[in-house]
Order: sequence, then structure tokens, then C-alpha cells
Amino acid sequence: MKYPRYPAYKDSGVEWIGEIPEHWQVLKLKRVLSTLEAGMRESGGALQDGGALSIGGEHIGWDGKLILSNPKYISEIFYDNLNSGKVSKDDILLVKDGATIGKCTLIKEKPQEKCSVNEHVFILRAIRNYSPEFLYFFLSCHVGQEQLKVNIQGAAQGGLNLSFAYKTSITKLPLNEQFLISKFLQPRLSIISNVIFKQEKLIELLQEKRQAIITHAVTKGLDPNVPMKDSGVEWIGEIPEHWTTKKIKHTSYVKGRIGWKGLTSDEYKDEGYAFLVTGQDFAGEKINWLSCYCIDKNRYDDDPYIQLRNGDLLITKDGTIGKLAIVEDLKKPACLNSGIFLVRSINSYTSRFLYWVLRSKIFVSFYDLLGMGSTIQHLYQYVFENFSFPIPPIEEQRQITIYLESQITKIDALVIRLQKMTNILNEYRSSLISLAVTGKIDVRNVHINESLEYQ
Repeated sequence: MKYPRYPAYKDSGVEWIGEIPEHWQVLKLKRVLSTLEAGMRESGGALQDGGALSIGGEHIGWDGKLILSNPKYISEIFYDNLNSGKVSKDDILLVKDGATIGKCTLIKEKPQEKCSVNEHVFILRAIRNYSPEFLYFFLSCHVGQEQLKVNIQGAAQGGLNLSFAYKTSITKLPLNEQFLISKFLQPRLSIISNVIFKQEKLIELLQEKRQAIITHAVTKGLDPNVPMKDSGVEWIGEIPEHWTTKKIKHTSYVKGRIGWKGLTSDEYKDEGYAFLVTGQDFAGEKINWLSCYCIDKNRYDDDPYIQLRNGDLLITKDGTIGKLAIVEDLKKPACLNSGIFLVRSINSYTSRFLYWVLRSKIFVSFYDLLGMGSTIQHLYQYVFENFSFPIPPIEEQRQITIYLESQITKIDALVIRLQKMTNILNEYRSSLISLAVTGKIDVRNVHINESLEYQ
């Protein structure tokens, strides 16, 4: 929907803000804050059970909501002695460092009476004649977020220090106008958030259905009437009577790069004798050869055990565990960098069938039962080689693979559509806020309950 503009504008003098209504001003953020401070935790880290709530960056969502499914606490004695970091109603909490700098939330109601932030979160408290909600809207939209990004300091994973408030520009307008803009945004953003929530819930259900289809196919097959037997493996359960189960080490050639043998990044080349594959080169279930660095022939010949062939299955063992790719379209020699296992069938299965097995719930259940779960940082070769999995006859493996590729392609296409729609809604949300808080649209006389329209 098209909204009216203000009668007259002037240049704000700030690139991110652009022109503003003639009666507005631009100030530095610090001028509208009565408080800007971070919190802290007692030595030994946060408590898991009971005490005063300690909010960190992981508890703040990009949608501005608090995520308290995994709360952390500090002792009440420590909280009582804090000189800074205690949360009050109408405070804005802003993630100041780490991978998610800029996430923020407005505390409309405290989640519990004794509530604080840790050292990774700033508390911003607005002065009396500046609306906390308007300030939250400004900081959360594109105009605010871009200014926060340019104020990040420090190499590698940097952060914001107190000086960002002296460098970040915001709009200053009459308080009643701030309230009108907030009232305009509230119902519209609520509708957008509800639609996004439903989209994300549907994506979650589709992903659950995706894994259920994969797991059923690789453990039960495609014939619903086939006689079943106990596999004897806890994470597999029953399998068709004519199937077997075997361990990776009894069916596969498994190798990874052992050490670097002096290989350094200085030896990586854009062109060379052989591709050097890393987990970052995985694209879906394939390898993006265009993104791979190359090495010379001497380096390739250093380790014949990790030289790749078409049909090899690769699985990442460090960082993001379990990313998979199948080697195809190999135009020249290739070998592995560290962090990846090469898995090659010894006449027992097709690589595509094992690909789907490792995509299924049984592989997740395998390392959950080993006590690793989501904390796994490294997939050890001896652990991986002891993974038992179902093995149907080769022809049945091919049929299962064809079935799964057909079914999963449909689900993935629908998920991509929903994700695109969610991205569009998020962009629309940020754009609407930016237009309102920088005065590009005049919403003072727009009826509060007017229906939301978007394309």
C-alpha cells in the first residue's frame, strides 16, 4: 500500500538516513540514552538451575523475541551486588559481540523479577522524552543495523564498544509522533510476524517429514508387506528379513588426511595439477569444483590414500559434522584437505544409498547413543567405522535411491519456496520500519486498524 509523504523534507546529512521531515532532527544515539552498560557473570560461568536470570546473546532472536528455552542464571547474591547490567522494563538489550552482533529486543515485561545481562549484551535505556519502542524499531531496522555494522571494532570476531553510541545517528522527533509511528507499526509487524511464524513452522514440519521418509526407506524398504526381523542394532530397529547389517569398517575403505606434511595455504593455487577439496566446497550433494583450490603434482602424490575417484562419498569430520558430497564429474586429479573422510564401498553398497543412510535419523541416533549428540566437535575414524547400517541387495538400493531422490526433491523445492517467501516478508518488515522511523512515509493520520497490504 502507498502511504503519504510529509509536506516538506531536508537533508539529514547522514547517508544511511537520507532526507527527513523538515521538523525532525538527527542526533547521536548517546544523546537519547540515560544508560548504556553491559553486565557480567560470576566466575565459573552461568548457573544452569535457579537464581537470577542471566540473558546472553543466545537468548535474543533476530525477530526481537526472547528465547528462554535454555535459560542461564547467576546467584541472587551476585545479582544483588551488581553495579550494572540489571534489566528493567522498557530496556533495550543489544548483542554487542560474537557472531550475532546487532540482535536486539525490547523488554516490555521482565521475564522474572531478578534479571540481568551478561558481558556480551548492552542495556540501552532511553531518556524520558524518547520512546523506548521507537528506539528499538530504529535499531532493529536496516538503517540502525547498517550503522552498527560499521562500528564493529577488532579483528576476527569483533564487537561494539561504548563508543558506538557516539557514532550512531538516529532521528529525533516529537514524542507524540514517535508514539503514533509505533502504533502504526505494531499491528502490521504483528501480522507479518504471525505469517513468518506459520511459514517457519511449516518448514520445520516438512524437514521432519523429509527425515522420516529417508529413515523409513533406508531401514524398512519400499515394500510395506515384506517380513521383518530384529536388526540387533539399537539405533536401527527392525529391517526386512532379507537385508543384512554391517559396520562401515567391514564394507568400506575410509581414509582422511593425516597431518599436513608441511602443506601451507601459500601453496594453494587457483590453477594447478590437482583439486584440493574442503568441506566448504560441498554444494548440496556435490562438489563445486570451481571453488576448489589446487595443488601441484608433488603435493598430490604425497598421499595416494586420499586421491579421489568418481563415486567416492565424502563426509566432514570437523566443524560442521556430517556434511556429505559424492564425487562426480572429476575432470582432473583431486585429493582431500583435512577435516574430511573419504568413504569408498568395497562391493557392498552404492555411494548414493550410503549417502541417504547418513542423511537419516539412524546416523544421528548412533552418535546420540554414544553420548556425543549436539556437542560433537570431531567425528573420530574409529567411531565412524563402528557405525552399523542396513544393507539391502544392490538392486533394491538403487530403487530406494530413485524413490528418495524423487520424494526429497519435491519437499526441498517446497521448503525453498517457503524460505523465499519468509525472506521477502522479513525484507518487507525491515523496509516498513525503516520508512517509518526515517520519515519517508507520514503515518500520523493512518488509521491504526487499517489492514496490512503487501506484495
